[in-house]
Amino acid sequence: MRIKISALIFCLFIFFGGCEKSDTPESDLTGTWIELAEKSDTIDFTTFTSQRAINLRRGSELINDYWLPKYGSGYYSWEITESDSIALR
Repeated sequence: MRIKISALIFCLFIFFGGCEKSDTPESDLTGTWIELAEKSDTIDFTTFTSQRAINLRRGSELINDYWLPKYGSGYYSWEITESDSIALR
């Protein structure tokens, strides 16, 4: 029994010791992402003037007899923070 516990601890140590967080976060996000709940917002990862950008498409609405993009739609620059989140600018 003692050997099994030692072997289990050793295997867990090897398993978790082999994992490490990358110092350079993955910055090659590509593709189109669609919001799941209402499927109304779409995010396209792209480049805009040689910078990483997302194009947030929120649909359109009728304003003064013109179909215009909803408020907040457009291009945003982004970066991955140390807490593994995406920060928009």
